[in-house]
Amino acid sequence: MMPGPNIIIQCPNSDQMVKKPTLNSGNTIGGRVWSDGYTFYPMLPRFPEITRCDDGPFFWVDEAKEVGKIDFGDDNSNVPDEWKQAKRIRFLTEEEYLEAIEKGMGRTQEEKLHLRHLAWWAANDPLRKESDNTAQKSPFLPGTKARKNLEQLVTESWLNQIPIQSSFFKNLYFYLSKLFSRSSLKRLTVTDPNKRLMKAEALRQLGRFEEALTTLQAPFPEDLTKVADWMRRLVKPLENTL
Repeated sequence: MMPGPNIIIQCPNSDQMVKKPTLNSGNTIGGRVWSDGYTFYPMLPRFPEITRCDDGPFFWVDEAKEVGKIDFGDDNSNVPDEWKQAKRIRFLTEEEYLEAIEKGMGRTQEEKLHLRHLAWWAANDPLRKESDNTAQKSPFLPGTKARKNLEQLVTESWLNQIPIQSSFFKNLYFYLSKLFSRSSLKRLTVTDPNKRLMKAEALRQLGRFEEALTTLQAPFPEDLTKVADWMRRLVKPLENTL
């Protein structure tokens, strides 16, 4: 992994500045993938797409005002101390993603659905940190905001409109070759098998196992057969955690 420069960006409606890290290169060695499609690569980290400065307003990172940069490994003696001391941008919590939706940060249906997808991942994050020997509790119990959000994602509107990288599940079994990012999203057709896999996983985590299996019943292309078989095995034990 070769880090790129830290981009200094201006916080909205504030004099505060934060750092946006970048990468010049990376690789997927030592990566891990979860059944909800979330990936972790030590040498190819994900960076926040939407954030906020402390408790300030939310903003999309790629739309923030850039005021400068700090080059990696270079003599930065002329860099202002304010830049050097700037905090690194952070990922939002599940609650913050949902709050961002309420505050209109999903300006289009595509952005709103993407925020719901990020909230889904955030709800599952505590499960990723549990040891294999620790009992995992589903975050999608009745009455929770996490469940309500995930139920939104398995509606007909999600099936028809959710943006998802075209190779998202195609490469799931072999690990994704690149990060899930808003800038590289594409709309899939309703019959796209990648989307069926995504919907089946959401249904499984909601405990709607029969619907999940029904979603997985239709044949899949050869390059997705192993992924579909793997997901069917996850459904059969009636287990709805990662």
